[in-house]
Amino acid sequence: MYYSESKKLLFSSSTTPITKAFLKALSNTDGVDLDFDSIHFDLDDISNMFGQTKGVRFSSTDQGVNSKSLSGYQVDINPEALTALENDDATQIIGAMDIGQQSYTIMLTQSGTIMSFSKLIGYDNLEIPMLSFAIDVLQKINYLQ
Repeated sequence: MYYSESKKLLFSSSTTPITKAFLKALSNTDGVDLDFDSIHFDLDDISNMFGQTKGVRFSSTDQGVNSKSLSGYQVDINPEALTALENDDATQIIGAMDIGQQSYTIMLTQSGTIMSFSKLIGYDNLEIPMLSFAIDVLQKINYLQ
């Protein structure tokens, strides 16, 4: 785990459920004062930053269906996906985004996950490649000012 005191951001290389369980247990520890929330991304805005939106997941009220996941090469023009993005109902988005001089296929979730489906070219020589990449993604989507 890595923590930025100035940005009040905690980065974890573990899965979201494990990280949240750890933080919950830590916050219930005597003498520890800890409050935490997941990042909330504007996935509609982020979709507009993608060169190509490849996937959108969102909750569904259809009978017998809890969520829907749409995949393809222009998912963001599908009416259901577009409505979910516009109404802030999307929980996950996958798309291609240029970070520096390289295009990466990335996933962002409302639980705070940032994942790359692409090899981290240019980051592989850094001490903590995924942390550096995650910070660059957050800067690119204007989450870090």
